[in-house]
Amino acid sequence: MTNRNVKVVIGGQDYSDRLFDARMSRVLRVANDMMSGPGDNIGFLHSAMCQTFLPSRRLSESTRVWECSNGQTSLQIEAGSAFNPDNRQWRELPLPSGSRARLALIHLSTEAVRQQSPVIKPNRSMTSFLKKILNRDPNGQDISEFKYQMSALGTATIRLATRERQTQSHIVSDFDLMWLKLEKSRVLWPSEFVLSNEYWSSLQEQAVPVDLNALTAISYSSIAMDIYLWLTQRLHRVTQPYTVYW
Repeated sequence: MTNRNVKVVIGGQDYSDRLFDARMSRVLRVANDMMSGPGDNIGFLHSAMCQTFLPSRRLSESTRVWECSNGQTSLQIEAGSAFNPDNRQWRELPLPSGSRARLALIHLSTEAVRQQSPVIKPNRSMTSFLKKILNRDPNGQDISEFKYQMSALGTATIRLATRERQTQSHIVSDFDLMWLKLEKSRVLWPSEFVLSNEYWSSLQEQAVPVDLNALTAISYSSIAMDIYLWLTQRLHRVTQPYTVYW
C-alpha cells in the first residue's frame, strides 16, 4: 500500500521539515512508493545511452564536440546545424545537454517503443509527457526549452564505439522543419521525427525500461538522472551481492 507521508521521527518528534526540503521529500515519497512494487509509468532508453551520458549542463555554443566513456563503451556527439529558410542560411545548434535533453531522448525512445514505429509526432504526446515528468502543467519556458533540446538532439551526429565495433549515425535521420518565433528569435521545431535505421533497430533489442516517476523526482539534477539510468541497466545483471563502482 502506498504511503504518501514520509516522516523522520526522533525521540517522538517529527524532524522531517528540518531535515528535508520539498525536493528531497518528493524523492523520498517516490522511493517509498517504489518499495511497494513496480509502477506502471514506464519509459524506455537505449542501453548505450544509460552507460554514457550527454553533457550535464549547457556548454558554450563554440563547443561542438562532446565525448564520454564508461567501461568499454565510448560516446562522441557532434553538434549539428539546421537550415533557416527565412535567411537562406545554416544555423548552428548547440550540443544537447541537461535534464531536458535526457528527458527528450527518453521521450523519443519511449514513444518509438510504445508505438512500435520509428516515426514520432512529438506534438501529440509532448505536453502530456512533460506534465507527468514535471508533476504540473508545463509553462511556456518548459515547452520552449524542451523543443530546443529536441532540436539539438535531432541535428546531432552520434558516434558510439565498443571494443569490437563502432557505429556512426544520427539518432534522428529525418524530420519536418518548422521555425517558431519565440522570444524575438526563430527556433527550430521538428514536427515529426524519424529515428535512424541504426538507432531504431538497435533500440528494439536494447531498450532498457525506466521508471518515469523516479526520473520525475530527480529531474532537477542531470547527474542524479545519469546515476539512476546507469544503475537501472547495470543492476538487472547482478545476481549476488556486488560492489558497483561509479
